[in-house]
Amino acid sequence: ASFNQGGTVKIIITVDNNGRILPGYIIEAPNAQLRRLAEEKLKSVKFNAVQPGPPEAGIIYFDFKVGN
Repeated sequence: ASFNQGGTVKIIITVDNNGRILPGYIIEAPNAQLRRLAEEKLKSVKFNAVQPGPPEAGIIYFDFKVGN
């Protein structure tokens, strides 16, 4: 992906015991372009399955840097 401004995107997620990110995550991004890029990256994220239990919450950070 191509972008002209770097920044850090913070995504607050909830993960079920099968390792899937549940709908309703919250994204804090410096601009709409980085938000879209982070949403695309998030689609490929999968966690390991764990023993049955309640969903777990956490934060993912994507740090986008502008290259030379």
